[in-house]
Amino acid sequence: MPVPSSLAGRLSAFEKALSDTKLPAGYWENRWEFLRSTDELVLPEDILLAFFIPKSSVLSPDVTASLKHVIGAKELTLATDAWKLCDDPAEFARLQISASPSHPQAQAASLALLMIAFAIYEKKLPEKDVKAHKDSWIAVADLCGRWRLRYVLEDVIFAFLEPEECKLITSVIKKRGREYLTILDDAIAIVRYQCEVRGHKDIEIYARRKNIYGVYAKMRGDKKTLGQVRDIFGIRVLVKTVPTCYAVLDIIQSLWPAYPEYYKDFIRHSKPNGYQSLHLTVSCLNKQDVEFQIRTFKMHEIAQFGIANHASYKSAARWEH
Repeated sequence: MPVPSSLAGRLSAFEKALSDTKLPAGYWENRWEFLRSTDELVLPEDILLAFFIPKSSVLSPDVTASLKHVIGAKELTLATDAWKLCDDPAEFARLQISASPSHPQAQAASLALLMIAFAIYEKKLPEKDVKAHKDSWIAVADLCGRWRLRYVLEDVIFAFLEPEECKLITSVIKKRGREYLTILDDAIAIVRYQCEVRGHKDIEIYARRKNIYGVYAKMRGDKKTLGQVRDIFGIRVLVKTVPTCYAVLDIIQSLWPAYPEYYKDFIRHSKPNGYQSLHLTVSCLNKQDVEFQIRTFKMHEIAQFGIANHASYKSAARWEH
C-alpha cells in the first residue's frame, strides 16, 4: 500500500520514544513490510499509526505518557480498544456496527482486523483459531465498510490455510499482471480521451484487480480454470449520472469487440442487495480480455460502504468448502 510520508515522520519520533521498550526482533521492519505487501489497502493515518503501538502491558507509565505527546491520546485509545477485540474473539464476533467507517467503534474494529491479518501473515495464530474465527472477521470487515481490508484478510487467510494453491494462483496472476500493465494504462488513456472528446469530463478511471482469494473463489464457485476467469484485471469508470454510464458503455463498445454473454446491466436490474453497475468484457488491446465496470459515484459509494457492499453480498459462498 502507498504509505503516507507524514506517517513515516511521526513514526520516527514514535520509535525514538519506544527505544527503551523491549520489543520483538524486527518489530518495526516486519510491520512496514506487511503494509507494503498489501497492494491497494487504504486506511486512515490514525489507524496506520496505531497499528505500530504495542500492547499497553509492555509499556511503562512514563513511556505511555511520552507517547501521548508524540502520537496523541486518540491513537493510544484506538490501539487499546483494538487489542481488547483481538484478545476476545467472542466479543469481536458479536459486534454490530451500523455507523460509518469513521465511527470510533468501526475504527477500533478495523485496526483489530489489521492486527489479526498481520498475525496470520506472520503465522502467529493457531490454524484452528483461524478456521474458527475467519467468518466472523470477514463479517466485521463488511460491517465496517472496509472492503479492501476484507480482501487483505481473505488473501492472508488463504495463504495460511492453502499455501500451495495460493502460490500457484499468485505466480500466474503476477505474470499476467506484467502483461496487462501497459494494456490497462493504454486502454484507460484511450477511454478517457474519447470521453473528453464527447464532453464527459467529470469521470474517474482506474485499473482494478481481483484479490487472490477472489480469483480462487471464482474458479471454485463457477467451476472454471484460472485461464477461464476473465475479470481478474479490469477497469472501473466512475461518472456523475446514469445516462453517462450508458454513454460510456457505447464508447467502449465502439472501441473494442465485446462479449455479449458477459454483459450485465445491474443498473436496470440491480442485484438483490441493491448493487448497481454495468459490467462489460471486451477483447481489448492485443486481444486481451478486459472487464469494464461503469457506475455513478453514488453507486460506487453504496457498493463500498452501503447495503450493497459487494464483498458482503458474496460472503456466504466464498468460504464454503
